[in-house]
Amino acid sequence: MRNQYLSSIQKAICNFKENIKKNNSFFLENITHLIAFIGLSKIEIYENSNIVNSCALFPNLKNLTLFCTNSSLNNTKNFNTNNNIKVNIIILEENISYKNLYTKVFSIIKNENFNNIFFDTTQGMKSISIVFYKLSIELGIKSLAWQTLQQIERNGILTRRVSDISIILLDNPKADNYKYFKLINELIDNYNFIVVSQLYKNLNNLEMALFFESLSIIFQDDSFSLKIFKKNILLFFEYFDKLSSNNKNRFKSVNYLFKFFFNKVINDFSTVNFSDLPLEGFSDFITDDDIEYLHAYLMIPYIQKKYSNIIFFKNLLQDLNISFYNINQTNLPLDPFKILNSFYIKRHIHIFYSPLNFTKYLKENINLTFQISPSLIIINNISINTANNQILKKYFKNDLKSYVLKALLSSSNRILTVENIISLINALYIKNVSKAFTNLEVAFKILNKELNNIFIEENLDYFNIIHYIPNKATRNINHSPKKQKIYINL
Repeated sequence: MRNQYLSSIQKAICNFKENIKKNNSFFLENITHLIAFIGLSKIEIYENSNIVNSCALFPNLKNLTLFCTNSSLNNTKNFNTNNNIKVNIIILEENISYKNLYTKVFSIIKNENFNNIFFDTTQGMKSISIVFYKLSIELGIKSLAWQTLQQIERNGILTRRVSDISIILLDNPKADNYKYFKLINELIDNYNFIVVSQLYKNLNNLEMALFFESLSIIFQDDSFSLKIFKKNILLFFEYFDKLSSNNKNRFKSVNYLFKFFFNKVINDFSTVNFSDLPLEGFSDFITDDDIEYLHAYLMIPYIQKKYSNIIFFKNLLQDLNISFYNINQTNLPLDPFKILNSFYIKRHIHIFYSPLNFTKYLKENINLTFQISPSLIIINNISINTANNQILKKYFKNDLKSYVLKALLSSSNRILTVENIISLINALYIKNVSKAFTNLEVAFKILNKELNNIFIEENLDYFNIIHYIPNKATRNINHSPKKQKIYINL
């Protein structure tokens, strides 16, 4: 029985590792902290504890945190781990409240990198399972559970099937709460930080609520004044200092950027991880004029969300003291960034080459899983049977649209360029390139429509999964691969 059990465990581990490798979702070597609950379940003489089996999955595990109650404390002695693993046993009250339990678990992990943590949810009280699941969704922490199928013996006793053990993996937990985080990201894009703060409070993620509350203080109408803007930044620093080290690291670029308004000499933009910032300018230290420009530069996207048309331009020019323009000029640039730079170039101030996409550094990472086969669609771990769908079957043949779809789904960044597609056209010896692109555009429009119909039937709201960008001018062999032509947009 022992040998059969070990063989089944080894098979489950191999399948688990293959699944991770296939999906490129994460690396087991990066996991350093395993957290689990030890329940009252008895272990058969031929079995390992699920904790022992889980520890074997992670070669670089350093910390093991075990929650238990006084009733299950003895079960923590049923396993031995590598001496390099530090074990921390935490005894919980039998009737501990959900709120206190949540606070207890979060206090242990709040200063860690959440990508290095794994929950083992195999055993436990219902309340701690909910806490693990909630933290997984809020913080993106992965989790697993060992599952053994059961069978009824002739005497009516329910037993576990030693030969049928598997590992259930939840490796993209935020996808389970996709709609909520999608709404948060949309509000961030609109600089509606106070509502974002409230949504994080609803998730009981008080740190993120605090962070966005501090941003709402910076980006408000009275911040058009540089003096008030700097005063509000000082309040932001007070909030930022209260964040955990993990969140401080996540938003350190934002913090550094705001510090430029106070530490002109000791800071330079090499400390700010913004790809939008220029390669030249502000290389040593920034002047008062540079700070004035930086203030206007940060406020432009915010003002764009608040105003439109002529009202926007009036507020932009007046509130940022760009007064040399006549608002009635017929040649007034439509791009507010050009207005800003035109003004500061005349004053010989270093300018940025492109607008700063500030909000993208604040958003939740909610990349979704999406796979499609002739008979099955998997989206966010939801499986949809499409075996009888005749339209989808047409996209799995030996023609161009099928090869493009296959290449699209297998590419690491879910992007195909025009050059990629031309390579497929050449491989299929298709002579009329222009017609091939036209046919592809029609084919993907039909596929998108059919996918939308399927999602509606399944009560899902994922639309335009595959997005095709037509552009006849770029349909030639010399097209630069940097311009994206066909891509999956989730």
